[in-house]
Amino acid sequence: MKPTAIECTRCEVVADLPEDRDHSHLWDAGWRWIGTEGLFSCPECPPVVVVDEAGFHLRP
Repeated sequence: MKPTAIECTRCEVVADLPEDRDHSHLWDAGWRWIGTEGLFSCPECPPVVVVDEAGFHLRP
């Protein structure tokens, strides 16, 4: 069963995931994550991931 929400690793605020799995509105709102490591950050918290010039997602 796929998750229906994500939770900020730092402050525990929750955001619902869309049924169609289009996460673009979460990215646009400022959410960042490394799903393979279960790390998520909401727009209000420091990022748990940065994106380098080549588009790779890295832990800060």
